[in-house]
Amino acid sequence: MAKRNEAKEWAREKIRGLFTSPTIPFTDELRLDEAGIRHNVERMLAARASGIGFGFTEPWVLSLQERKRAMEVAIDAVKGRAVAYLHAADHSVAETVNLCLHAKAAGAEAVMLWAPYEWAKSQEMIHDFYAYVAERVDLAIIAYNTYHSGIAMTPQTVARIAAIPNICAMKDGVNDTAHT
Repeated sequence: MAKRNEAKEWAREKIRGLFTSPTIPFTDELRLDEAGIRHNVERMLAARASGIGFGFTEPWVLSLQERKRAMEVAIDAVKGRAVAYLHAADHSVAETVNLCLHAKAAGAEAVMLWAPYEWAKSQEMIHDFYAYVAERVDLAIIAYNTYHSGIAMTPQTVARIAAIPNICAMKDGVNDTAHT
């Protein structure tokens, strides 16, 4: 697990190959399917995933308790066989920090964050969000540049957050090579 000031060096070594975020499955009763999470991890490892992350597509349909439990199960299922990272973004900055701290306690090597939906209305607010969370979390952070949050980061904002010690990688969800 990389600490804040080791994150960039850690990423140069570890962030390579296929990184994927499989969905979190549910039972027929709409409960968290822990066996299904473990099954999905095995499928991703069989596909030679170098990094496996959980929590991207379902956070808004899970309770906070379910999100945390899914994090724990996913990390346990990976068992160090790939880079284990967790999606910890939330509409609440306080809950984002809380989820990052839980991810670290569960054994995640990194967290992936995107700017909070709706309230991050400017590039300055996006920068401030990443800076605030990074200052409170001694863990590698992968930034996710995506329109899911309602605004994409400009190249200038990407450069600014890249200067934050524990921001160590970027997932491009903009799908515009010139922009990225």
